[in-house]
Amino acid sequence: MASKDSSFIPAERKQWIAENVLRGCDVQEIHLALCDEGFDPELARLEIDVAVEHPYIAAARSHTVELSKRDWLLSIRKCLRNLSLQSQIDAREAISSEDFLNSYYASNTPVVLGDVTRSWPVGKTWTPEYLKQRCGECHVDVRTTATGVRDGRQSAQMTFIEFLDSVDSPSAEKCFLRSTKHGDNPDIINQLRDELGTIPSILSGDDGNGPELRFGRAGYCHELIHEYSNRMHTQLYGTTRFLLIPPEEIRFLSDSGNGVSSVQVGSELGGGRKLDDRVQKFEVHVRPGEAIFVPVGWWYQASAEDAVISVVNTDFHWPNTYVR
Repeated sequence: MASKDSSFIPAERKQWIAENVLRGCDVQEIHLALCDEGFDPELARLEIDVAVEHPYIAAARSHTVELSKRDWLLSIRKCLRNLSLQSQIDAREAISSEDFLNSYYASNTPVVLGDVTRSWPVGKTWTPEYLKQRCGECHVDVRTTATGVRDGRQSAQMTFIEFLDSVDSPSAEKCFLRSTKHGDNPDIINQLRDELGTIPSILSGDDGNGPELRFGRAGYCHELIHEYSNRMHTQLYGTTRFLLIPPEEIRFLSDSGNGVSSVQVGSELGGGRKLDDRVQKFEVHVRPGEAIFVPVGWWYQASAEDAVISVVNTDFHWPNTYVR
């Protein structure tokens, strides 16, 4: 193995120096760590001095201060939320548009709405057997990884009948299928769209991209997702367990840039960092006919307790586009 060149500090160690300077670490401790790695003491001292005085680091310090202030404000929101005696997600029925807007949408608060599919055709007819008759011959792309709503891309091709035949099987691989008008498996949503209803007081029904249908086998559990828009998840078949985490907990979570956290919840997913015990979280079971409002900025994870079908909408009567 080639020996380390003590007269040269590579780029990755220079980045490490810069990160620790920005964190406010003691420069003597940084110097000692570099010397312990075998770097020349004078060279290490010079590199640290360059980092401390570099204008790039000075510019980054101002952003660090801004982030610290943001974290402070989020910690205040968390402390105030913890003062509330309410430890569960609200459950409401027959809610008015004004009440939903003021109590939940504008306040960025989740809620479970009951009996929203009573007048939907789907409420009584959508069983696996019925769906086989309607569009069973369609060829579908099925996500076969445990994490798959936005991240995992390993997939298998089969007919919709083959997928539905396996949804209740305890030995079947835990996988997931979604159907969107202009994306994954459009044939399914295009054939079934007319049977879906809406929630007129809350949803406009004119979403250009249309709703998203989701089908999950029993036991399916997806990754922890950071919502970039408000979403309404309506349960059509089976029961889904939702885990929700408020936006204030962002410092304990991480986002790879596509809304998926590397923090894992539950033994089924494996890998990644475990969820910190200090994180405030809410758990709720959503059953057929119910809908759950997941506000923008919240983190959530959905687990299928049995074979499940749900529809996801973003077409609210109020603004739902947020620039990141």
